Amino acid sequence: MRAIKFPIKHLAFLLLVLVGSTSMCLYWSRITDAGPAKSASSSVLKPKPLSDFYPRWYGARELLIHHRDPYGDAVNREIQMAFYGKELDPSLPEDRQDQQRFAYPLYFVFFVAPMVGMEFHTARIVFWWVLAVCAVVNVLLWLRFLRLRLSPLAL
Repeated sequence: MRAIKFPIKHLAFLLLVLVGSTSMCLYWSRITDAGPAKSASSSVLKPKPLSDFYPRWYGARELLIHHRDPYGDAVNREIQMAFYGKELDPSLPEDRQDQQRFAYPLYFVFFVAPMVGMEFHTARIVFWWVLAVCAVVNVLLWLRFLRLRLSPLAL
């Protein structure tokens, strides 16, 4: 076997990519964990650290399992209670923010349907991996479409 020689530029670029990726992962993990908790006032329920996938998953779950309207006020109230620890009042200036509702077209339910039987934490991890695989496949398909051949390191 012969040793693979990496030019210093490639190693520096790889290190830069790894540092950038790690810092973004840390940033987003802290933002999504702290966001709802800071915005909720003292209320009866303690808000959970949820991602923006939660309203979509919960709306799909309510439609497919409990046969409820995902756009209805009751489902929106439950999403806000889980996300912020209280129901938001649009008449209050501090509550005029992203109110976390099921706001997607109804066909989105079919993408999330396989995950509605799972707990949210599990569904979030599964959905993240599905999106990661889709991103990799997307890049590979674009490379094939553009007829680009890259070295394994560049890929």
